[in-house]
Amino acid sequence: MSATVAAALAALPDKRHEDWRYTDLAPLKAREWVEEKGTDTFLPAFEGSEPVTQVVRLGDRADGARLLTHRIALRPGQQAVLVLHEIGGDVSCLAMHNLELELADNAALTLYRIQQPGAATNLISRLDARVGRDARFTCVGLYAGGALARNDLNVALEAPGAQAELHGVLAPAPGEHLDVHTRLDHRAPHGRSRESFRCLVPAKARAIFNGKVIVHPGAQKTDSEQHVDSLLLSPGAEVNAKPELEIYADDVKCAHGATCGQLDEDALYYLRTRGLDLPAARRLLLRTFALEVLDRIAHQPARELAARVLEQRL
Repeated sequence: MSATVAAALAALPDKRHEDWRYTDLAPLKAREWVEEKGTDTFLPAFEGSEPVTQVVRLGDRADGARLLTHRIALRPGQQAVLVLHEIGGDVSCLAMHNLELELADNAALTLYRIQQPGAATNLISRLDARVGRDARFTCVGLYAGGALARNDLNVALEAPGAQAELHGVLAPAPGEHLDVHTRLDHRAPHGRSRESFRCLVPAKARAIFNGKVIVHPGAQKTDSEQHVDSLLLSPGAEVNAKPELEIYADDVKCAHGATCGQLDEDALYYLRTRGLDLPAARRLLLRTFALEVLDRIAHQPARELAARVLEQRL
C-alpha cells in the first residue's frame, strides 16, 4: 500500500467515534491497495448559465485505490449549476473523493449529484462547503450505495443571510452498506437551511443517515428544518436514521423529524384493483416516494439520469 493511501485511511476515525459507530473501516485499513493516479484539480470553469457536467471515475482496477480532490470557488455574484456523476466499475476498489466548495458573497451553486459506485466499490467521500453573505448552496443527490459507501456533507453558513439546501435519496441494493452524514453549521445571523432525505432499504442492505444542525452563539434568526423518511422493503433490511439539533442561540426557528415504516398495504391493494400486479405496484409506490426528492433536480438530463439509476435500484 502506498504511503499516501495508507495515511489517508489512517486519518479516518474508527467505530469508537460516535459519527462512525455504524461504519467499520477496519477491513479497508487492513487491506493492501495499489494506488492509481487520481486528480487534484479545479473543476471546469463556469461560463454563462449552462450547467456543467463532470463524470468522475471512481476506479477500474481490482485492488486499486484512487484519491480524488476537486475544488470549486465562485466569485461574488456568480451563479453556476454542476452535474456530478460518480461512476464505479465491477471490480473491488477504493475511492476517496473530496469536494471543496467556496461561495463568495451573493454567489449561488446548485449541485446535482448522482452516485453509481458499483456493487464492489468502496467509496469514502467528503464535501466541505463554505457559504458567504447572502450566498446559496443547493445539493440534490441520489446515493446508490456500493460495497461500502460513506458520504460526509459539511456546510458552513459563515456570513449573514447564507442559505443551504441538502436533499437526497439513499438507495442501496441488497448486501450494500450506505452511510450519509450531513452537518450544517449556522455561524451567523439570518441563515436558512432545509434538509430532506429519503431512504429505500431492501433485504440484507444497511442505510445510515445522520443529520446534524448546529446553531452557534450569535447566529440569531436562524431558520432551519430537517426531515428524513425511511422505507424498509423486506425483512432483514436495516436503517439507522438520526436527525440532530444543537442550539446555542435564543432567537431561532428550528425543527427536525424522522419517520420509518413499510409500504402501505392499502395503497398496494388499491393499485392492484386497478390492474397492476404486485411488483409493478411496489415499484410505482417506491418511485413516487423517491421522486418527491429527485424532482427537485431542475436540469432535465440530470433528472432523467437519476431516474434511470433509481429504476435499476428498484
